[in-house]
Amino acid sequence: MSRRYSIEEYFDYRYKHLEQSLAFNAQNKKDWAKWRRSLKAKVIELLGGFPSEKCPLKPALLQRVEKKK
Repeated sequence: MSRRYSIEEYFDYRYKHLEQSLAFNAQNKKDWAKWRRSLKAKVIELLGGFPSEKCPLKPALLQRVEKKK
């Protein structure tokens, strides 16, 4: 028996059977606001969250490279 493994077929299968919990299907402003809050929370979760405390931003120029146009 031979088996054929295809990453493309695997991802196609996974996509077709994926529950799209954050799909946009709002019918009014209230639904949109609820969807927006959910989407924002998920994006923040995927980014790993944000620091709980703000810190001062003190950018410093480390290097400058001049390039001809």
